[in-house]
This record gives sequence, structure tokens and C-alpha cells, in this order.
Amino acid sequence: MSVEAAPLPEGTVTVLSTDLVGSTLLNQRLGDEAATAVERELAALAQEQVDKQRGVVVKDTGDGLMVAFQSARRAVVCAQEIQRAIARRNRSRPDSAVQLRVGLHTGEVLNEAGGLHGETLIIAKRIETVAPAGGILASGTLHGVLGTARGELVDRGEFTLKGIDAPWRLWDVPWADAETAGVLSGSWRESGSSRRSAWIRPTTW
Repeated sequence: MSVEAAPLPEGTVTVLSTDLVGSTLLNQRLGDEAATAVERELAALAQEQVDKQRGVVVKDTGDGLMVAFQSARRAVVCAQEIQRAIARRNRSRPDSAVQLRVGLHTGEVLNEAGGLHGETLIIAKRIETVAPAGGILASGTLHGVLGTARGELVDRGEFTLKGIDAPWRLWDVPWADAETAGVLSGSWRESGSSRRSAWIRPTTW
């Protein structure tokens, strides 16, 4: 994933953080060359959606991205469309199926020395680390700025985020792989009561 040479936003932005689940195991299972090809494929899928929603890549970790958006709604749509694109890709290539975790947070950032800085980026990353494989979690701050669209998010309770003193209430962002009407589109599909219990139980990292 290559960082685009685009002006970095500043002030209040929504940050999207992604991470490829089990990237080390992917290399062991497929081999370095094939795993690298998969990562490049995912990079292209993600970058296409970032460009469509006018996001700016802040950081590229090789197996994940950090992206800033001036619009919270565009950040949410981008996260949803990335997950949908990966789901479609996995159906056509089940032998190399992969999943991403995605975290979203809205807050202030500083644009200094050619990069974005501040707690907002840290919290977005921390939220991503507690998201389930294939899931999207958003902060209460983002939930608050979505207006009427916030009704489509699902409250998952309070989570302890690494390095952050107070617990954070996080919200699941539905991304069902189907074309539906509505600002955020889709509804989260449960895969059984055991998964629901795992979602609701707060996690400490």
C-alpha cells in the first residue's frame, strides 16, 4: 500500500485504521511470494475505496493503513466498502481467504513536519486492535457526529484500550455484503450466539 502524495487534512478528522489479521501465518501458509501478492491485492482494493471516499493515507504499515477523512460518513462508508470488497474477493479465492480489522475514531489532529500527529491516531489504532477479524468498530465520538445515521450502529459496550486510562464505549459498524438503501447500508449478520457473547463481553488489551 503506497502513501498517496495528497495534502494532509488538519483539525477535526475521522481516522480509519486497518490491519491484516494473521499476516505472519499467511506468509507461513502461502509462502512469501504468494503472501506478498495477496497483500498487494488487498492494498489495491483498499486504495480504490479510499480514493472514492476522498481519504488521505497517513501511514502504510505494509499489512495495514491509517487514513484520514474530513467527513465521518465517508470514513464509515470506506470501511464498509473495504470489508465488502474483501468478502467478494474471498468468495472467489477461498484458498487464500483473508480478513481485516478496522477501527474508526473522530478527533483533533496536528499537521506537523509533513505528517499527522496526536491522540486521535493512537485511539483509532487501539480501537482497531480490539475489533474482531472481519469487523469494524467505531468510537462513541464518531457515533455522536453521524447524525441520524448513528441509529444503524450497534452498541457493543465499554472496552479497555491499551495505554488509555478510561474505558471507551465502542460501536459496531454493519457492513453486510449486499446493496441496500441508507446512508451506512447493510446490517450486521450474526454467526451464532457464541460470537454475539464474545462481542458483548468487554475486552482488555
